[in-house]
Parts: sequence; structure tokens; C-alpha cells
Amino acid sequence: MRSRIPIGFSDLLVGVLLAVLIGTMCVIQIHAARETSNRARCASNLHQIGLAILLYQNENNQLSPRTVMDTAGDPKPVWGTPYEQKKDLGPLANDADPFAGGKAAPDPNDVTASFFLLMRNEQLTSQVFICPSTKLDAWDFGGGANSAQNWTNWNGTEGIAKHLSYSYENPFASNTAIAAGWQLKNPDATYAVASDINPGGAAVTSVKIDSPEEKMKLANSPNHQQEGQNVLFGDGHAEWLTNPFCGTQHDNIFTAAGPEIDEPGRKTAVVVGSPVSNTDSVLLPSIADVGGAALTTAEVEKLKKDIQGRYTTVIHGYHAVLTVDDKTIQWVTGPLTVKYGYQVAGAQGSGVLLNLTAPDTTATAVASLKNDDLHLEMSGEFSLNFPWHRVEGKKP
Repeated sequence: MRSRIPIGFSDLLVGVLLAVLIGTMCVIQIHAARETSNRARCASNLHQIGLAILLYQNENNQLSPRTVMDTAGDPKPVWGTPYEQKKDLGPLANDADPFAGGKAAPDPNDVTASFFLLMRNEQLTSQVFICPSTKLDAWDFGGGANSAQNWTNWNGTEGIAKHLSYSYENPFASNTAIAAGWQLKNPDATYAVASDINPGGAAVTSVKIDSPEEKMKLANSPNHQQEGQNVLFGDGHAEWLTNPFCGTQHDNIFTAAGPEIDEPGRKTAVVVGSPVSNTDSVLLPSIADVGGAALTTAEVEKLKKDIQGRYTTVIHGYHAVLTVDDKTIQWVTGPLTVKYGYQVAGAQGSGVLLNLTAPDTTATAVASLKNDDLHLEMSGEFSLNFPWHRVEGKKP
């Protein structure tokens, strides 16, 4: 008979370690592949939007989608009207033209109402307006047989925050821009007309074209963990770009005005504003303007303290422990230990953006709390995108 070789503790330990490493690598590869797929699907969404804009232009004397404009002075852009002011206004009957002074007519200078025309007129589905990397849901228009024909806009800022993850060019230009040659028709291949949603906030208005990478990332859309954004241009093509200075003459597509180029009419950058020149593309709304405002400095510091503690979860059948202190994040699964140093880089939505460092790897993460669960959405070589349940430490 063939003798059997006994299996010792060290052999078992090596087997467990290999299983954990293989499981972790699978998670990493799945996460990376999912995000790559999501970016492609996101670009496809924007490409469909671009085709719909071209169809709209063909049917409307080459003009891009735009609702009523207030031409007095420099128009201030708005969004979500009239539903933001009329909270009890729901789906309409199929009016012949609800934009012409009816109870659901949007206010002048409404950017999202202009964007919404693509759903009403070109019959894009609400799913096309959702980036697959976000956790937003496609709008059901109030359920039942309701469709885009029963609305004139997304239903207020709450509806925008839930059902729209892209920004659209502000089609309500300033008098200065119009005098400089800005027009609503035939934008060229360098002019941005839509993108992953504008992050808004001070990070967008303070960043410059020569800012360091860590500051530049804070000015990127949150849809893809601030790694970059898909951008739709005037000729209908969509492109992945890693900073917002990607418009005509390196225009920052998330600000009006701004110091990126030396041009008459340029001034201090703002997020909520109209184009001030023929090259100034301003994509709105920003997530900060529809209920996703960044945390204050005090709130960031509080959340940094609140996330400290000990957490557990199960990863592919293996018990895992995550420990967070004021400088490091460490997770242990069996014999495998991964440890990061971290620094708080700012706020993202309701969480804090962390820059993580470890030997031979860097990553970013957004940490947020819900009850006693820590959500740690990571990018980089390792993925910790699991719900972590607090078992020890300071509770918020």
C-alpha cells in the first residue's frame, strides 16, 4: 500500500493563506473589471445622449436642447423647477405643451429642464441618465403608466439627486459670452456638452491647471471615486479624462469663468454661473447643489474620529477584522494582514476622502458611517468594499 503523507499545521496554514490570497485577488480583479465595465457603460450612456442631442438639433434648426431663457442681464441657472417649489405637483395628464405657461412649466434658465427635453422629445430611457458606477436608481416617473411625457423636469433637487448622475452644459449664456460669439448651435469637438456629474464645492473652484494630482482628483466627478470622468463633446464622442481641464483651450468644464486661460471676461471661478466666453463650457448641476453638499471642516474632523474602532465582516466565507485608528487602517483575514497609513484629503458627499499608503501600493477610499456600519469604498490595488460592522470603539 502507498503510504499517506501526514498534513501538519504549517501545511494547513499555507493552504488557508493561499485560499485567502486567491479570494482577495479575485475580489480585486472583480472590482477592477466591474469599474472598467462601468466606465465603458457610462461612456455609452453619454454617447447615446450625444446622439439624442444631434437628433434634437436636426429637428430644431441645429439648436441644442434649451427651455425658456431670461435674457435680462446675465441669467442665473436653476434646476428642478417647478417641482422644487411645488412639492405636491406630481405626474401630469398628457398636456399638448406643458412648457407653455402651464402649472408644470419650468422656470426660466432651468438647466435640467433643458436636459430633460431629451427624454421627452427623443425618448431616451431614464436608465441612460444613470452612471452605472453610482448607486442611483432609474426614475419610474411616479409608477404605473407614467412616462417622461407626464413631467417637464426631474422632480426637484431630491429627484435629481436620486435619478440623475450627469451634468449638462448650461445653455443660458451671459451677454458677454454671446457678444464673444457663444452660440447654442453646432458646438465643436472640443466643447464639453455633458459629463459625469460636477462635484461642486471649493475643490472645483480653487483647483488650477497645474495643481498637484491629489488636489486635482478632488475636482473630479465623484461617480468614479474621483479618478476622472467621462465627458461628451460637441461632435457626439465621449472620452474618459482624468481632470476637469478638458474643454476648449483647457477650460475647466465644472466652472464658469475661472483663471485657466487669460481671456477677456474671465474672473474668479464659480460653479453656479453662465458661460462668460465662447469657449467657456459650464456643466450643471453639481452634486453639491442638489443635496450632496460637501461636509464642513468640523464635520470631516468629527467623522474621522467617529470611524475609529474595530469592525468585522465575512469575505468569501472567511472572518475578517478591520481596525481603524487615527493614522492607520488594518484588516486581517486568517494569516493575511493588509495595513495602510491614511490621511484625510477632504469630503466626498456624506463621507471623507482618504489617501491611503502602504508599501508598493497607493489607493483612495471614501469612508462613511450608517448606524454602526462602516462603508469603505476603495480604489487602487486592494478592495475593501464590504459592509463592516462595528464591534468595538467609539460610537458616533
